[in-house]
Amino acid sequence: MCTNRPTVVVLCGSSKFKSTIMGLMQRESLRGKIVLQHGFYHHVDLVPITDMQKQMLDEMMLRKIEMADEVLIVNVNGYMGTSTKHALAHAQKLRKKIIWYEEPTE
Repeated sequence: MCTNRPTVVVLCGSSKFKSTIMGLMQRESLRGKIVLQHGFYHHVDLVPITDMQKQMLDEMMLRKIEMADEVLIVNVNGYMGTSTKHALAHAQKLRKKIIWYEEPTE
């Protein structure tokens, strides 16, 4: 039995970056990490959701951040939407290790 718990990383970024997030999930999994990510990609899959469902998904991402050791911010071309910025602020408040997909320019 393994005594060391694998690192848990959560991928935070716009659901419009589904393919990038899926690639990062594979990369981080092969690095031996447990990967948490979006459960729903409404932007790419073109599945409409209600404002209440969007709020629930955002809240679940905050809970995933609380479970994680690291937070990988998926900021493709520097883009971070409102939900990702909120997730980043939550991670910083909890003093989680932040990893950037692309170095921020700000």
